[in-house]
Amino acid sequence: MGTLMKRLFTILQELKLKLSLHKTRMGLLRQGFHFLGVDFAVTRITAKETQVATTLHPRSCRRAVN
Repeated sequence: MGTLMKRLFTILQELKLKLSLHKTRMGLLRQGFHFLGVDFAVTRITAKETQVATTLHPRSCRRAVN
């Protein structure tokens, strides 16, 4: 486990929070991620600029309508 992950788990433990090992996946931001029903896609435009596209997850849309 990397130093940053150890620090993250320490902070969460201090806050009396924990990550679900079953549902949590840590990876590169450029691979995109899903958080609270929203899919985030990260694209590098230039060396200094990035673009983030967001879309609602289809299941979240169905829940909002019903």
